[in-house]
Amino acid sequence: MFNTNPFFKSQNHHVCIFVGSLNEKELEEYLEELGVDDNEPINNFSKDLGTWYDHDYIWCEAVDTPIDIKELCVLNGIDDTTLIKKLKKQCTKRISSIIFLWNAKALNTESKRAFAGGKLEFLSHFEYESLLFDEED
Repeated sequence: MFNTNPFFKSQNHHVCIFVGSLNEKELEEYLEELGVDDNEPINNFSKDLGTWYDHDYIWCEAVDTPIDIKELCVLNGIDDTTLIKKLKKQCTKRISSIIFLWNAKALNTESKRAFAGGKLEFLSHFEYESLLFDEED
């Protein structure tokens, strides 16, 4: 399995959040699964993360014109006002893309890692009750 300097480890009820300036087409291309073998990243996001991730645990949204993070969350179906307030405090700029990687805990948030050629950045990670999780953990 592809695993080179992983950015996160799988952990139930945690979420890593990424925000940026990718438009809808760019985000789709960034997350497109390439049909590779086990020793290669499944897509460009996986490559940037340094490891595989379960595509069932990813929620994402993108628009062509940057908007407030609250609006992007609502478009993604996130209606938890506490979560939205928390994200709004951490991201005051207008963005065009957001990725929620559920059941993922960042390993090293101090190091700046480039995602999507610098068009996506790691915003935060924290404990959060996930609706989808592995029974084994």
